[in-house]
Amino acid sequence: MHKIGRRFYNEGFIWLVLAYIVALIVLDQRGYFLSKVNSISQRINQEAELVVKVEAPLEVKTNRIEFPVSTLISGRKTILLARCYNTKNSVSQFDVLKITGKILPLPQPRNPGQFDYGNYLMRKGYSGIISVNKYEIIKKGKTPLFYRMIDSIRAKMIDSIRKNLPAETPEGGVLEAMFVGEKSEIPPEVSAEFIDSGLMHVLVVSGMNVVYVVAVFFFAFKLLPISNKLRNVFLIVPIVVYCFATGANPPVVRATVLALAIILCYLLSRERALYHAFALSALIILIFDPQALFGASMQLSFAACLGLVYIAPKLADSFKFSLPKILRYILLLFFVTLSAQLATAPLLAKYFYKVSGIGLLSNLVVVPYVGIILWLCFIQFFAYMFFPFALPVTTWACHLSANVLLSMTAFFAKCPFANVYTGAPSLVFIISYYIILIAVFKFKRNLYKLFGLAFLLIFVFFSYKILQSNGKLTVTFLDVGLGDSVFVKTPDNKKIFVDCGGADAGVGKWVYQPFLLSQGITKIDKILITTDKWTHYAGLKGLIEFFKIGEIYLP
Repeated sequence: MHKIGRRFYNEGFIWLVLAYIVALIVLDQRGYFLSKVNSISQRINQEAELVVKVEAPLEVKTNRIEFPVSTLISGRKTILLARCYNTKNSVSQFDVLKITGKILPLPQPRNPGQFDYGNYLMRKGYSGIISVNKYEIIKKGKTPLFYRMIDSIRAKMIDSIRKNLPAETPEGGVLEAMFVGEKSEIPPEVSAEFIDSGLMHVLVVSGMNVVYVVAVFFFAFKLLPISNKLRNVFLIVPIVVYCFATGANPPVVRATVLALAIILCYLLSRERALYHAFALSALIILIFDPQALFGASMQLSFAACLGLVYIAPKLADSFKFSLPKILRYILLLFFVTLSAQLATAPLLAKYFYKVSGIGLLSNLVVVPYVGIILWLCFIQFFAYMFFPFALPVTTWACHLSANVLLSMTAFFAKCPFANVYTGAPSLVFIISYYIILIAVFKFKRNLYKLFGLAFLLIFVFFSYKILQSNGKLTVTFLDVGLGDSVFVKTPDNKKIFVDCGGADAGVGKWVYQPFLLSQGITKIDKILITTDKWTHYAGLKGLIEFFKIGEIYLP
């Protein structure tokens, strides 16, 4: 009893954070958070003239800009997403505007498998969308000094790449995403290659970036004649600044809190407890943004890191035999990659309907190389700020390194079985998977661990088979706008389309792909086209390009 009490005392903070998370889940299930979003149903599809305040920086899209605005509707503070199609980008955060436009409802998914963008916006606190016809700046906002400093640093980080690398090349866009988190310059086909190769996390500013911030500035502060304690204090500044300059997303906040907690442990000469630091970072994020708990970003970020902390050391302990140093390093890197893959697999299947079949190999090769690129990005930034004479060399090195990364990504993306399409797993499957995974590494003997992993694979395989063949006839009428489309799944698991229409060829990508992949379907047995009208076969091209087709019947 004393031992249990002592353990609870040592891990009490972790249990308190878990209790807070459970409370958030219960409140969410009861609709507490979404009920706080102001209902504006009586103003939907009406023209309105509103005085609003811009709440966040503008997000530049292909043909418009978007930014959140706050205003009063029916006496309550309301957040709307403003969309401007004709603007000179003169609007900035904290400005007060008078806007005229139509208030639109949050979008709803029209077919199974499609991303629920409306629910995503609602969880961000938005009540609706306002399509802006015209606007007038009533008062220019005064940006606080801290925000001005952060915006200036972020702009210089982006300019260090954008103003030096060749214009309109994917290399610059990839470097911006890796270094600053700015993804607007990445071509869609390049993003698709990173996804297919299991390397999309490389384009997200995450804990790896924070580690290199610590390494770069620790090396720089080593040159100063100061004590180790003072050097650790100085490290806090660039870590915090980088976190905010890259957008303070959950992966960066988590890594920043972890780094600060470890530095604080050094300063106070206390034991470093990783699980307590994880709990602290989760608590900080969820206090300021409870809805982050239900987003893919936080879930994937914490799952990957907890996998590294919990699984990787146990795998390494299972292979303690003597090996050459280089082989030990490769094996450890493999265990780290495998741990992250095991920990995030069900979540990747839930949000993207697939897991990477090539991710273990691609990460093994690319992740160490990413460190080199991030070092070069920091060198490029310092050259841009302080040593412009060195820019030709640093720019060439950055461009070459990004080009090599793109070549490796394209190679892995084209490998057979680069992606395994699983469909969307159920909540019961996800919970069962994690229970089995945690239990496997509780075993002390390697043989038991091996049996446990084998059981986990069997569990995943049979769950997939059950998802694929439920022995029922299902008929789904898809909303494709113009034209018709009916999908039939027979009791003997035959997949048949009766027409695959739509207004344009893009319907294949935006409707048919997410619908089929959400069910783990990659092969269609028959497609029956009933008429020669375009609106009855517009999606045929997209289906042929992406899926295996058995037979096509034409009128």
